[in-house]
Amino acid sequence: MKLLHIFFVSSGISIFTTPILASAHFTLRGTISENNMMLRTQESHAASISASVDLGTYFQIGITHREATNNLVGYYLNETTQSYDYSEEKTVSMANSIDLTIILYDGAIFVPYVQAGVVKKDYIITQAINQGAADRESYSFPPAPNGGVGLSVRLNRNFSLDLSYTVSPSAKQKLPTTQAESAVDSYAAVGIKYDL
Repeated sequence: MKLLHIFFVSSGISIFTTPILASAHFTLRGTISENNMMLRTQESHAASISASVDLGTYFQIGITHREATNNLVGYYLNETTQSYDYSEEKTVSMANSIDLTIILYDGAIFVPYVQAGVVKKDYIITQAINQGAADRESYSFPPAPNGGVGLSVRLNRNFSLDLSYTVSPSAKQKLPTTQAESAVDSYAAVGIKYDL
């Protein structure tokens, strides 16, 4: 088995060692985006870090912390006063999960895998209108099932393309006066893995 792996995803890097029986796996991912929407500007930053341990050849158990920040600033039409108000809104979402990864087939080219675990999600929303005092709301969801699938495609001796997709249950509410509805949160990632 190889002794050192380095994994690049988006603007992130993951390094993990692979002894014969078990290995430690560390992953760091990050994205930055900026979108202009007429009178408003949206900036998003996201990062995640993972640590896992191999249990034999076909199993891994690990933890992941994922955090995303979304800033939305600019003017919007206040329908009550029919005037434009300046709004600054910041949303921070955090997810912490414990997952078991099962490698379905350790092939020469294709390495499919599935994941199952538990995730805990928290949200903090801060909003200020016309540069006034900021209102802060927090939402915390109880631990929920977390599952996903992935595929590593070995390109050559050193490089592999890695694709993953995870989902977990959530809830959404159209209006404050309506009941919450069940929903599904998803997270997709594509990266390049480099093996030394």
